[in-house]
Amino acid sequence: MGLLKNRVTLQVIKEEIEDYFKIELDSKARRRELTYPRSIYYTLARKHTTHSLNEIGKSIGKNHATVLNSLNKTFGELDYEPYYNLFYKELERKLCGFETIEEENKRLIEENESLKLKVAGLKEIILKDLTSGTFR
Repeated sequence: MGLLKNRVTLQVIKEEIEDYFKIELDSKARRRELTYPRSIYYTLARKHTTHSLNEIGKSIGKNHATVLNSLNKTFGELDYEPYYNLFYKELERKLCGFETIEEENKRLIEENESLKLKVAGLKEIILKDLTSGTFR
C-alpha cells in the first residue's frame, strides 16, 4: 500500500470524502458525522502520502495533535461503525486501484465454482480407483 505515496494527494482524498458525506472536513464542528470522516481522511493521508501530521492537519484547519489523537483513538472506533468502516475500505480500494468489494465477491464466487468442479473431478477419479482396486 505504501506505493501510492507519490500518486494520491491530500486534495483527492479530501474531495472524495467531502463528496460522499456531503460535508466540509475543515468545519469547526465536532459531531460524529464529521469526526469519523476526518479520521478516515487522516488515516488515508498518513498511509498513502508523504505528508507530515502537521501538513495533514493544516490541510483542513487542524493541528498535528488533533491528527495524532484521531489516528490513535477515533480511527479504532470505526471497526464498530459499519457505515464508516465500509466507506473507508471502499475508498482505499478506489485510491489504490484495487477491485471493488462487488468485483472481489464475483471473482471469489467464480473461483469457488471452479474449485468445486475440480473437487468433483478428483472425487470421481478416487471413486473409480477405489472400485477398480488401483487406489494406493
